[in-house]
Amino acid sequence: MPGPRDAARGADPTVTLGRHTLAAALVWHTVAEDSDLLEEVRDLASGDSGHGTAADLYVPRATAEIPQFALGASAEGLRAGQPSLAALLDLVLRDADGGTPDAAGAWRLDDGRYYVFLRRDGAILPDGDALFAREADARDHFLASLTPGGGPWHALHAPEAWSVAGAGTDTLEQVLGNALPPPRRVAVLRPVASNTMRRAGLAAGVALLVALTAWHQQGRIVDGANALMIRAGVKAQPAPPAPPPPPWAAASDPAVVAARCADAFRALGLSVPGWTPTAFTCDGRDASLAFQRDTAVAGPEWMAAAVRRHGPDGARLTVGGEAERATVRLALERPDAMPRPPAWRQARLRNHLWDVVARAESRGRVRTDRRTLPGREGGPGRTVRALVAEITSPFPPRRWADALARIPGSEIETIQWHGRKEMWSYDARLWHR
Repeated sequence: MPGPRDAARGADPTVTLGRHTLAAALVWHTVAEDSDLLEEVRDLASGDSGHGTAADLYVPRATAEIPQFALGASAEGLRAGQPSLAALLDLVLRDADGGTPDAAGAWRLDDGRYYVFLRRDGAILPDGDALFAREADARDHFLASLTPGGGPWHALHAPEAWSVAGAGTDTLEQVLGNALPPPRRVAVLRPVASNTMRRAGLAAGVALLVALTAWHQQGRIVDGANALMIRAGVKAQPAPPAPPPPPWAAASDPAVVAARCADAFRALGLSVPGWTPTAFTCDGRDASLAFQRDTAVAGPEWMAAAVRRHGPDGARLTVGGEAERATVRLALERPDAMPRPPAWRQARLRNHLWDVVARAESRGRVRTDRRTLPGREGGPGRTVRALVAEITSPFPPRRWADALARIPGSEIETIQWHGRKEMWSYDARLWHR
């Protein structure tokens, strides 16, 4: 699936409407609930803009109910002060459609290119601010986003020739109406390296230099002291113990965890008259399937007989709730650890994750997690970071395992099945550089 500019590689990342030039084809990121927008901007800008060029510009969407930002690069033709076309459409469509969180639009521009805007659940999608040189690419991208599974789109706009049911056919200029020139409340591109950030970077650099100097001097002092002790016949102090391994060193391959859980779900899925399976939980080490009793005729002894005759070896049955609920549990062979140190930056990780979620007709939430690892002699060590993803999907574990297994440093923590909704949920931790 083409990205925001894959089908128009090297083209101008701006859209000119009359006398006004707006920034487009940006990759949008959602700020985690417990994170600071500027801090995430700095983290991601150290990677790239989403197109392979270092990002030196960003546009915030901090006043929305879901804080977001997008990164851009002046080397690609963007400049500070340019309003964001996606941010402008976001405001205009909200005002016109009564604040609806879902909007999708595609328009042909005067220069022959096509622009696609996608906002889902109040957030601009990572590929929802896209420019295309070819109509076929734009149409495929737009129609693929309208697939069922995420609910209806409340506001639709598309070229008349595409024959999209329920879509308005106004031009982009007609949709924007009096919003040109853009009002002041529309977010504009800003330089990432603001004076505040430069001062913070300078202070951090000075602090790092001081720390490295102190560490070097301390090392020389310790080496000198040990040499003197050896000459004096005194046994030198032993080296401090090595710090514990990082958390991903014990993580199991997501594909193995998903396969074990899928096999356990199939093995525990007993067909017992009068009992309905309601929920499944698995973490790769233990699995359980809960049942709800539907009729007074089928007592718990029916469930016990089914487990004895058809259940997997080692299955354990517990009955509760005045014999109205039962749970069958199974201990799994612990998957071998497959240490894979994180190799992706957060920007690449977010883009990959959200692209997979959007294409799989699924929903996801992401928050950040930081851990300070123990250092030598019990002191604090380095800080490692991860994205904690909560994904809800109609698709079973093996499909999601393929997507997560490609990410170095990823692990599946929990897989759940919700019987009444016929939906799966996945909790994954994705460590990054």
